[in-house]
Amino acid sequence: MDTDVKVPLSRRQSDQASSSGASRQKHKQTKPAYIWSHEEVMRWFKKHCADYYRKYAEAFTFHEITGQSLMRLTDEKLERMGIADEQHRADLMGHLYRLKLRHEGMELRALEKGPGLCYSG
Repeated sequence: MDTDVKVPLSRRQSDQASSSGASRQKHKQTKPAYIWSHEEVMRWFKKHCADYYRKYAEAFTFHEITGQSLMRLTDEKLERMGIADEQHRADLMGHLYRLKLRHEGMELRALEKGPGLCYSG
């Protein structure tokens, strides 16, 4: 008679048991930037563009920048929003390009895992 009792593993234990250990991914699943609310955009802006946050937060709020509009910003659009300093726009676009690359990488990894796991806008 088998007296072993199977205890369900926690999600973390299950992930560790199924992982080879060498390539265990420690990143939490994050919400795609293009579906961020205005508040989420402002948190990102404050975190990654702290030097310009106070100066341009009002412009981001006035234009109600959401994740979808953030991902569509260009140098020209930033200038029309009132960000006149070319270096500030370049810095902001650099942060935005890194954000876009990070989220494109997330989508590629989701596609590699199988259908139905990728994000759609």
